[in-house]
Amino acid sequence: MKIISKIKAINLRILLCILIIAGLITIIIINDQNYKKQIKEKDNIIEEQIERLIKLNAENESLWNTYYKNVKVYDGEYYE
Repeated sequence: MKIISKIKAINLRILLCILIIAGLITIIIINDQNYKKQIKEKDNIIEEQIERLIKLNAENESLWNTYYKNVKVYDGEYYE
Protein backbone atom coordinates (compact mmCIF):
# COMPACT_ATOMS: atom_id res chain seq x y z
CA MET A 1 0.00 0.00 0.00
CA LYS A 2 2.80 2.41 0.85
CA ILE A 3 4.43 1.91 -2.53
CA ILE A 4 1.16 2.60 -4.36
CA SER A 5 0.54 5.77 -2.34
CA LYS A 6 4.11 6.91 -3.05
CA ILE A 7 3.60 6.31 -6.78
CA LYS A 8 0.35 8.29 -6.67
CA ALA A 9 2.11 11.14 -4.87
CA ILE A 10 4.89 11.17 -7.45
CA ASN A 11 2.36 11.12 -10.30
CA LEU A 12 0.51 14.05 -8.71
CA ARG A 13 3.74 16.00 -8.42
CA ILE A 14 4.58 15.31 -12.05
CA LEU A 15 1.08 16.33 -13.09
CA LEU A 16 1.34 19.50 -11.03
CA CYS A 17 4.71 20.34 -12.65
CA ILE A 18 3.26 19.73 -16.12
CA LEU A 19 0.30 22.01 -15.36
CA ILE A 20 2.59 24.74 -14.03
CA ILE A 21 4.84 24.54 -17.10
CA ALA A 22 1.81 24.59 -19.42
CA GLY A 23 0.48 27.65 -17.61
CA LEU A 24 3.82 29.44 -17.89
CA ILE A 25 4.03 28.67 -21.60
CA THR A 26 0.50 30.04 -22.07
CA ILE A 27 1.41 33.23 -20.23
CA ILE A 28 4.55 33.65 -22.36
CA ILE A 29 2.57 33.23 -25.59
CA ILE A 30 -0.12 35.72 -24.50
CA ASN A 31 2.50 38.27 -23.39
CA ASP A 32 4.39 37.84 -26.65
CA GLN A 33 1.23 38.66 -28.62
CA ASN A 34 0.56 41.69 -26.43
CA TYR A 35 4.14 42.90 -26.88
CA LYS A 36 3.90 42.54 -30.65
CA LYS A 37 0.66 44.54 -30.64
CA GLN A 38 2.27 47.26 -28.51
CA ILE A 39 5.29 47.40 -30.83
CA LYS A 40 3.02 47.84 -33.86
CA GLU A 41 1.13 50.64 -32.11
CA LYS A 42 4.40 52.38 -31.17
CA ASP A 43 5.67 52.01 -34.77
CA ASN A 44 2.48 53.65 -36.05
CA ILE A 45 2.89 56.52 -33.58
CA ILE A 46 6.52 56.99 -34.63
CA GLU A 47 5.55 57.04 -38.33
CA GLU A 48 2.86 59.64 -37.64
CA GLN A 49 5.33 61.78 -35.71
CA ILE A 50 7.90 61.54 -38.52
CA GLU A 51 5.30 62.63 -41.08
CA ARG A 52 4.27 65.52 -38.83
CA LEU A 53 7.90 66.56 -38.34
CA ILE A 54 8.53 66.56 -42.09
CA LYS A 55 5.42 68.66 -42.65
CA LEU A 56 6.35 71.14 -39.91
CA ASN A 57 9.93 71.42 -41.19
CA ALA A 58 8.64 72.22 -44.68
CA GLU A 59 6.21 74.77 -43.28
CA ASN A 60 8.95 76.35 -41.17
CA GLU A 61 11.26 76.60 -44.17
CA SER A 62 8.49 78.23 -46.19
CA LEU A 63 7.82 80.76 -43.44
CA TRP A 64 11.51 81.69 -43.23
CA ASN A 65 11.69 82.08 -47.00
CA THR A 66 8.68 84.40 -46.90
CA TYR A 67 10.29 86.37 -44.08
CA TYR A 68 13.54 86.82 -46.02
CA LYS A 69 11.66 87.89 -49.16
CA ASN A 70 9.74 90.48 -47.15
CA VAL A 71 12.93 91.80 -45.53
CA LYS A 72 14.53 92.28 -48.95
CA VAL A 73 11.48 94.20 -50.18
CA TYR A 74 11.66 96.62 -47.24
CA ASP A 75 15.40 97.21 -47.48
CA GLY A 76 16.30 95.08 -44.49
CA GLU A 77 13.63 96.51 -42.22
CA TYR A 78 10.79 94.27 -41.31
CA TYR A 79 7.75 95.38 -39.37
CA GLU A 80 5.11 93.07 -38.02
